[in-house]
Amino acid sequence: MSEKSLQLILYIIPHSAASDDAANNLEKLISDYEIIDAKIETKDITLEENFKCLVEDNIISVPTLVRKSPKPTVKVVGSLHDRHKTALLLEIKPTHSTDIMVKLENNWNSMAESSLQLLSTYLAMSDKQLSLSIISRLLTKIQSILDSPVAELTAQRKSRLEDAIVQLKSLRKTAEARRTEFS
Repeated sequence: MSEKSLQLILYIIPHSAASDDAANNLEKLISDYEIIDAKIETKDITLEENFKCLVEDNIISVPTLVRKSPKPTVKVVGSLHDRHKTALLLEIKPTHSTDIMVKLENNWNSMAESSLQLLSTYLAMSDKQLSLSIISRLLTKIQSILDSPVAELTAQRKSRLEDAIVQLKSLRKTAEARRTEFS
């Protein structure tokens, strides 16, 4: 392995949620950034044989990802959920397809946020009588965001979108009842 090759060590505690997340996010980062020339090790901190490495790398929290090569050594602590920020910290350059994925992800997140803002605006209207077509369009848009395999939403945003769907279904039921009442 050359001096320029990427060498990473992920320190974990087996079966811990944060360590599992870090391992999964590291795997996705490697895939997203199309990294092929890398040596990646996972070290279980509960094993006595890894104690020397813990001391050498000055590990005080897990999960911790250590870039050993290229120098200087870089450490990233946590679940690595923001893979793009992790890549920046590790000085991993994005490929063209990675740039496209980042733009798509940002687009899905901004679409989710704009849908939530639109719903909030409609709900703030004094008459609160949304047409069935507006309700249906918002429901369809929000559901497509939630169902998208490429939309990487934070747990909080996903929860807000799911709450919005429940709210919209309730509004649709009310609007349909009102429509039947006037028919």
